[in-house]
Amino acid sequence: MSKTSSSVSLEDILITEALAQRSLRAANLEAETQALHTLAQQLAAQSQTMLRTLVTVARDLCQAGTAGVSLLEVTAEGEEVFRWIAVTGALADHEGEILPKSLCPCGVCLDHKAPQLYTYPERYFTHLHSFQHPFVEELVLPLRVNDQPLGTLWVLSHTEQQRFDWGDQRLMTSLAGFAAAALQSLSLYQKAEASLLPGTELRSITNVIPASIAFVDSEQRYRFTTQKYEEWFGGFVTNLCGKAIQEVLGETVYATLRPYVEQVLTGEQVTFEREVLLQDGRIRHVEATYVPQFAASGSVEGFVALISDISEQQNALRGRRQAEEALRESEELKQSILESSKDCIKVLALTSEILYISKGGLCLLEIDDPSSILNTIWVDRWQGEDHEKAKAAIAAAKMGNTGQFQGYLPTAKGTPKWWDTIVTPVRDAAGQVVQLVAISRDITEAKRAEAERQRAETALREAHVQLESALAAGAIYIWRWNIPVDRVVVNGAFAYLFGVDPDVATTEGLPLEFFVQSIHEEDRPRVSAAIQQAIETGREYAAEYRIQTTCGEERWLRARGRVEYDATGKPISFPGALIDITDRKQAEESLKQLSTELEQQLQKFDAVASSVPDFIYTFDLSGRFTYANQPLLDLWQKTLYQAVGKNFFELDYPTELAARLQKKIQDVIATRQPLKDESSYTTAFGTRAYEDIFVPIFNPDGTVQAVAGTTRDITDRKQIEIEREQILQREQAAREAAERVNQIKDEFLAVLSHELRSPLNPILGWVQMIRRGNLDAAKTEKAWTTIERNARLQAQLVDDLLDVSRILQGKLSLNVGQVSLAATVRAAIETVQLAAQAKSIEIEATLDTKIPSVLGDSTRLQQVIWNLLSNAVKFTPEAGRVTVRLEQLDHHAQIKVSDTGVGIHPSFLPCVFDCFQQADSATTRRFGGLGLGLAIVRQIVEAHGGTVSADSPGEGQGATFTVRLPLTSAQPTAELDRQPLEDSFDLQGTQILVVDNEPDALEFAAFVLEQAGAEVLPATSANEALALLSQSTPDVLLSDIGMPDTDGYTLMRLVRSLPPDRGGQVPAIALTAYAAEIDHQQALRAGFQRHVAKPVEPEALIRTVATLVQQQQQQNGQH
Repeated sequence: MSKTSSSVSLEDILITEALAQRSLRAANLEAETQALHTLAQQLAAQSQTMLRTLVTVARDLCQAGTAGVSLLEVTAEGEEVFRWIAVTGALADHEGEILPKSLCPCGVCLDHKAPQLYTYPERYFTHLHSFQHPFVEELVLPLRVNDQPLGTLWVLSHTEQQRFDWGDQRLMTSLAGFAAAALQSLSLYQKAEASLLPGTELRSITNVIPASIAFVDSEQRYRFTTQKYEEWFGGFVTNLCGKAIQEVLGETVYATLRPYVEQVLTGEQVTFEREVLLQDGRIRHVEATYVPQFAASGSVEGFVALISDISEQQNALRGRRQAEEALRESEELKQSILESSKDCIKVLALTSEILYISKGGLCLLEIDDPSSILNTIWVDRWQGEDHEKAKAAIAAAKMGNTGQFQGYLPTAKGTPKWWDTIVTPVRDAAGQVVQLVAISRDITEAKRAEAERQRAETALREAHVQLESALAAGAIYIWRWNIPVDRVVVNGAFAYLFGVDPDVATTEGLPLEFFVQSIHEEDRPRVSAAIQQAIETGREYAAEYRIQTTCGEERWLRARGRVEYDATGKPISFPGALIDITDRKQAEESLKQLSTELEQQLQKFDAVASSVPDFIYTFDLSGRFTYANQPLLDLWQKTLYQAVGKNFFELDYPTELAARLQKKIQDVIATRQPLKDESSYTTAFGTRAYEDIFVPIFNPDGTVQAVAGTTRDITDRKQIEIEREQILQREQAAREAAERVNQIKDEFLAVLSHELRSPLNPILGWVQMIRRGNLDAAKTEKAWTTIERNARLQAQLVDDLLDVSRILQGKLSLNVGQVSLAATVRAAIETVQLAAQAKSIEIEATLDTKIPSVLGDSTRLQQVIWNLLSNAVKFTPEAGRVTVRLEQLDHHAQIKVSDTGVGIHPSFLPCVFDCFQQADSATTRRFGGLGLGLAIVRQIVEAHGGTVSADSPGEGQGATFTVRLPLTSAQPTAELDRQPLEDSFDLQGTQILVVDNEPDALEFAAFVLEQAGAEVLPATSANEALALLSQSTPDVLLSDIGMPDTDGYTLMRLVRSLPPDRGGQVPAIALTAYAAEIDHQQALRAGFQRHVAKPVEPEALIRTVATLVQQQQQQNGQH
């Protein structure tokens, strides 16, 4: 791994001397003492538990951000690494992480065998950059036992406010002893003899504990002492063991300690603090704990003395408690290690009979009843090859050595388990092996991991072979330059490419210059400079250059690599790889040429795109414009530079529209399908409609790389479509209306045919009877009455049709005057009285005669009342009743006509006043009529400014019609055509030219006019009339319209084309069966002054002719 900067050295980050120069924080001695007591109590527990407590103490008391213990391990490949076995604080998640020894502060500290303080160590140790918290300062202490390196204890600060001082180093030094003991226990696998009897292994552990320990027998003689204890008195183990404590301590000190010694030998544990005067003259403050040791018989066989020199600690608090806890823990080692260990610990007889098994062992072996395993032969539990391994381990332990093996032994419940077992001897005071301790650790998971590792290694080897094959197949060439010896080792493909001996190049390697000389001479200086820069800066090496192969072919290569450095920053290795990029270079050259051509094509495209009125554009995958043609830029009033990179929102489109268009683009990308959309957009030119088409643009691999689109202004087209749609809607409505009209017309024609034919039957019948002459006078009178009644009925039908025609065209004519409604109602009642009496229907009238008169046409109003009464009588069964009520309500006269007839269905009430409407076909057949009466009623009433309504509880429950007319003098809403009333209609001296191709009609009209005193000139055709007109000019021309060859309209136009002296201005009346309003208007346009519909009453015909003559005379008189 390379350094981040060649200017930073190890000396730049190492500031250990700063500890002595910094001011000390106030020490919390009570907390320190309590912490050391806690650690002493946990010394016999599992090492990991104690280490977790220890790093927590270190972090809290040093006020650090993170604290940890690193264990030195050796990998299967022989590499020394540190494993973070206990970490607390900010970096707790990294517990278990492995770091190379040569590339971290812990390795440097362990090699120097002294505490070290670093500032921002990641400047030199670059692997520390991978941690999320900065390393502001790191205080590291080495952990060693018997000068053997075990690991390190360290604390970290992550902020500038966290700085360490000499007091932190002092505390860490105290904690380091406990940490070393724990690591040694871990590395020795917690051998049983270290806890059961004093010995070499026990000394290895206790010698690192910052306390003096000794074992004194009941005769007050030393049987065991730690190195610390010996050094405190300045002697050696050979000088103390076996000596009386009085001799070693001296009379003065012994006199001080004698009461405590005697007390502990009585079986009572003693703890005390005292100042003692050593034989060398030193006065030390000590904290001591004497713990009695009992024989099997219960007698005291000695005591363990744990002594701490707490002279240098304020109030001697920390040292005393540390010694007390260490002594107590040492005393409890025999049982606490056994009972608290998670391993399976067994005490065996020399015959391998199981005498004791720990609780952890029972749990691991899934044994519920301990008696089931006690006193059984341990060796016999193993099978096959493992049985022999167990026997060998027992034999080794009996010989005083340590036996160890790994084997398979399932639990009592059949759970498969693998065990790592150590068998150690237990000696008596004479050094004879009397028992054995077997400690088995469950390594099932480790075995599984090992199997996985082996499988991974196999896969790795296979992958390596595959990689070599892939490198060869993919033209990838790898090298590693050993910089100190200047040898470049390459793979076979590399050697072949450069034309060197593969046997040498792939094993021993060749000098770098040998390969550099193969580089093209133009590229060689640049490549050499890049290599030198990579070595000096540590940055990645990357270069592209040409070589000349042995075949004389020029190839382009691309090289990448990075220099590796040792712990001192010296470059040691330079690995890297080459790839052949000749094809790519050729492709780039081709691409460059294509780019030029494409640029030219784009210019042409832009010219074409800007010449069309449509908007043309492209988007990237985020919906931002990458191109827009000039018409679109003109719409936005922006340049291409201003528009590219913006989306619809940023181009000030309405929010809703912009969101919809952006979604359409994403839909095209997601569906990979074209999409068409229409939208409106308000610009400086007004609101316009646009059609948008979005199309995906694909990469060669089929993925969408962009979206292209066009927008066309379809405002005019949309307007045409709207107009066309409106036309279609109107045409559809007209067609539907026409169909409805046709249906109504068909029904109406059927009814009309029936209604016209019905009166003809009695007319023709009675006419034939009269012609035979066999009727008496009474019968003859009845016949004429019947004929007249039916003829008038037919005339009424025709009048109703004409009235409806006028109503539909808004040309209803009224003769307005003051009308007494009471008289009008009575007249209408008299008209229908005979019909009512024929059906025994009673008409009951309640009329308010004091109601003021109304302004209107009395004939039309009587027609209204007559129609309502006729309907009431028609639809009321025999013996029914019809009620008529006239009354005043506010400023209106109200007429109500009620009956007890068939009633009206609720669904028919809304259209009861429409033309040609009848309830149903059954009613039509039963009651007859054209369905025009009520329509005429409504139009007449509304023409008088009134209203009419219908109401019925339902079918069979009668109906009520209500008419309301204003009593004010307001003009009716329809146009009022006042007809002049003449006192006499004498036509004496009037010459009238009558034209009709029907002889009967011609004879009838001539007879009526001659009876009034007129001179009639009859003509049966238009030609005949023109001939008569050329002989003399009549006073009035009366002509039919529907005539063969030349109709009345043509005749009239021919007449009007004549000069005045030849009759060109003769007054003319159209007398015709074409009685619709359109016929009336056409007649007037043709030149007629009057239009009279057939059939016509004689008096009406005479009145019309006389009126026209009088008006003509008046006009002539004015002139």
